[in-house]
Amino acid sequence: MIRVKTSLYILITWSISLVLVFIFFEVLLRLSKDKWHEAESLYIIRDNHIIYKLNDLYPNELEYVDYIRNFYGLRDKCESPAKIDILTLGGSTTDQRYVSIEDTYQNILQERINTFLKTDICISNAGIDGHSTYGHLLSFKNWFPLIDGLNPKIFLFYIGINDSNFLRTVPEYENNTLRTKDYLNLLIQNPSSNNLKNFLKQFMVTKSLLKIRLMIRSQFPQEVLFAQHTQQNLSDDNYLIENLNPLTKKYSEKNATEFRSRLRSLLEMVRNYNSKFICVTQPQMFTITKEGRRYGIPNLIGEGFSGLDFDYSQNELNKVIKEECGLENTLDLYKHKDKLTYQHLYDGLHTTKIGSHLIGDLMFEELKKNNILNFLN
Repeated sequence: MIRVKTSLYILITWSISLVLVFIFFEVLLRLSKDKWHEAESLYIIRDNHIIYKLNDLYPNELEYVDYIRNFYGLRDKCESPAKIDILTLGGSTTDQRYVSIEDTYQNILQERINTFLKTDICISNAGIDGHSTYGHLLSFKNWFPLIDGLNPKIFLFYIGINDSNFLRTVPEYENNTLRTKDYLNLLIQNPSSNNLKNFLKQFMVTKSLLKIRLMIRSQFPQEVLFAQHTQQNLSDDNYLIENLNPLTKKYSEKNATEFRSRLRSLLEMVRNYNSKFICVTQPQMFTITKEGRRYGIPNLIGEGFSGLDFDYSQNELNKVIKEECGLENTLDLYKHKDKLTYQHLYDGLHTTKIGSHLIGDLMFEELKKNNILNFLN
């Protein structure tokens, strides 16, 4: 009995001590946070070199991808932020972390433009995994002002995919304001994730430990980190659903209305830089056409909501993009979706090496067709 009491006393003492130590470091970190704190809380990787192992994710002569983010959190080969002519914003399809920087659509587009115009422009990659227009708004607020000399001629938005899932609970966006805390709560939402993990991620101690973990892991080849970044190679037989969920049109309409408000704010932020904006719609492979009918992948975004539902929602956002950005400033890559195969999109969404090449080529042709290239002369 005495031994049990002693063990219980030690356990309680250690637990209280750990809580007090946790509180001490939490307060210390909150008092000592620097100007980059808000930006880094948006999952922006800065001044880091990570080696990603492809694991046969798609056919490639390389076994690893060197993924480098500079001091400002950008992925580019520009001499300095002041030399950036085009800044690309988007989520993981813009980030392309499993594609070498030489093969990203930014580099392909840069080479095509430089050859065509006989000039030397530089395109930078500000894509962040998981970012939607919510994240882009906070990037303008908490990230871009910290980048010395940043004033690109063009902001290119490769958007739509991460805003199309109308089942995600989103924070209210009113009066052109969105708190960082609200967006972080959105980022960590995952119905299948552990609530305790989500709770712990709110603390600076946890974020600091995760940052240290990332620094250690970056010294070794990394496996594919996200479940969606897995090779699919779905056959036609996997596309089974031919009707929309009865709730999809209602949900999509509400989602598109809120998306319009955020996009308008983004375009106004670009105008504040005295820059031009270009908006690009995104291709995906969540639906196919069989015998003249459209079919979708079952339960793509939730029980009872298929690729057809996602595709319908994305099309509603694409209409908003064309209306708000203007047809002359919109590159409609969605219309090319039926040209893409799993050789281009290894999971139906994220690009392989040749997929990124194709996206870069398509962007160049659309820019040329819309007479936007002259803006770079």
